[in-house]
Amino acid sequence: MSNLIQIKFKLIDRNLKVLTAPETSNVVKKPLRKSIFGTLGSQIEHRSEFNLKCAICQTYCIFSFSSCPVTYYYIYEDNKIVCYYCTKCFKLFFATGKLSKRTIPTNILETIKFFKWYCSGCCNEIEFSDMQSHEIICKGGRQHTCPIKYCFEKGTANKMTEHLKDWHGKIAFGSHFKLPTNFGSCYIFVREHIVRLRVTSEFSLTSSLDHGSVHVELVTKNDGDDHISPYALFCNKKNEIITDYSKLASSSEVFVKVVVA
Repeated sequence: MSNLIQIKFKLIDRNLKVLTAPETSNVVKKPLRKSIFGTLGSQIEHRSEFNLKCAICQTYCIFSFSSCPVTYYYIYEDNKIVCYYCTKCFKLFFATGKLSKRTIPTNILETIKFFKWYCSGCCNEIEFSDMQSHEIICKGGRQHTCPIKYCFEKGTANKMTEHLKDWHGKIAFGSHFKLPTNFGSCYIFVREHIVRLRVTSEFSLTSSLDHGSVHVELVTKNDGDDHISPYALFCNKKNEIITDYSKLASSSEVFVKVVVA
């Protein structure tokens, strides 16, 4: 009989969610956590890149909006890890301090495709490629109150998305999404916040859009939120940042990331 056994390796993040990947091992002793991570390290030399979470948006730095991979992340002076998108966002809106660019190893980008994510909110395993979309569709996430005035419906982002569509005729997304055509306004769920993104005049991606037409508003305000603001970053399918809104018309696909900081 073969002495091969199937075990699962887990990478645990600060929110107690885990990433799992199957591997065959010749080790037959009790699979202690220390020995498990040791075995995984022999398979993935730079395993720490799996757990690189952006200090601003709290998403993993290896994620990309499109099929074009993100190959860099950044370290700021205070040793905070910041993803590619948030770095570009803050370069647009703020004078950034000294930062160093770090490369995400190619083997990480390839290996991550085989990992699954266990959500402690809904207790489901999600393909790692679907992890970002799960932010909005998770049925066990944090509770929100409907952002429409005089409506007090409560529910998860998933429930609120359906409620806004069915009861108020509004669309809603997670913190990153593909900009729909004939876009006028939408609500965005960013962690515990709800943001409204709208244009001052109706437009479509077939016409130009002036720089002053996009308005980003923090709808939900809690105690201590006076010092934070929402920001919207636009990019094309090549992950190139769009700073001239009139160029939205020439991009076949436009992706949006909303950051609250």
